[in-house]
Amino acid sequence: MAYDYFPMHNFRSIITGLALTAVLAACAPLGDSATVKLFFYSARDINNAEFTQPVIINREISFRGDVVEAAVRELLKGPAKQEAREYNARMTDDLRSLGPLFISATMNGDAVVLNFKKEALTILNAAAARQMMAKSPIEQTAKQFEAVKQVKYAIDGKEFDDWDA
Repeated sequence: MAYDYFPMHNFRSIITGLALTAVLAACAPLGDSATVKLFFYSARDINNAEFTQPVIINREISFRGDVVEAAVRELLKGPAKQEAREYNARMTDDLRSLGPLFISATMNGDAVVLNFKKEALTILNAAAARQMMAKSPIEQTAKQFEAVKQVKYAIDGKEFDDWDA
């Protein structure tokens, strides 16, 4: 018989698996995409320890959830090699170090609250110049969105405003 090579119970398993996959795919939230501006340092800014002439990179990102959070995450990845070469975009070691310490971004009225692990305080609550060098690109990147008028910080979910500098 021709069906000996393809038993019916295997056929049912395959069809059930395909149907389940289709249902799960239909229920999964779709990702969004957006072009965001990422504010990196220029070589001049790095040399002068300031943030007055940032290099603004437009990058297309895919994300799920909040676009502000996605943009900050993208910034903390740093400039792509081509962006660094082509536009001379720079990033400090401190800013790069904050990437794995970034937890989330949450809107609270017209403020975005950026939540970091407590280890981030060694950078975010350092001397004034070091704080500025870390926070300025993050805040500029977050404030590109109309809903964001101010940027606040949280440490392990608790809003933090006791800055040393």
